[in-house]
Amino acid sequence: MEDADSPWPGIDPDTLHRVEDPAQARIVGDPLRSRFLQPFLGRELSVGQAATELGCSPNAMLYRVRNMLDVDLLRITQTRHRRGRPIKVYRSAFEGYFVPNEAMPYDDLRHRVTSQERRLAEQVVDAYTTVLFRSGNSGRVLARDSNGDVWASDLPPSLNEQGQPVLMVDVRVDLTNEEALHIRDLFAAAIKRGRRASRNPQAEGSPPKPYLLNCAILPHQPG
Repeated sequence: MEDADSPWPGIDPDTLHRVEDPAQARIVGDPLRSRFLQPFLGRELSVGQAATELGCSPNAMLYRVRNMLDVDLLRITQTRHRRGRPIKVYRSAFEGYFVPNEAMPYDDLRHRVTSQERRLAEQVVDAYTTVLFRSGNSGRVLARDSNGDVWASDLPPSLNEQGQPVLMVDVRVDLTNEEALHIRDLFAAAIKRGRRASRNPQAEGSPPKPYLLNCAILPHQPG
């Protein structure tokens, strides 16, 4: 039964193509490599269109497309003839994929999560370091705020030097189950809003720019 509060409604792993081939699993199961497959899921796009969507060069996209063709993750759906080189159009071989952990090149689940999260966390760390460094506020504080809460953390600015909003907070809190559920729903709503805005940018206002949105609320088991 689908969770109505899920940030990924309508996705049932049991209905997706199960990836068993190691070469396919190396791409689909990797958060960074799979990014280049995402534009083609259930859609037909050219290399140029996919490159524009991802914000990468056509040559980088073409390299990835060829790799995905080699392992049968993509198929060519049509060839648009024109003067000069024809344009090929691609689509994912399946509408969606599920990669079991045992098909990926990791020792166990913890090894996979650790390896993949480390790579993703590096992007967050790089972006956060840049914000702190350019704000001139790169130290760390231990103080009580006006609400009486103690903070032992950095003090990142609420806006960077270009006026872009910033929020980066890691904090341990004691919550009832009801309060934790409420915060989880707020995070899920933020993710939905971000993805919706990314798909349908407003015509007015500043042009869209890439942001890293990293939300988590997890039961903590002190070691």
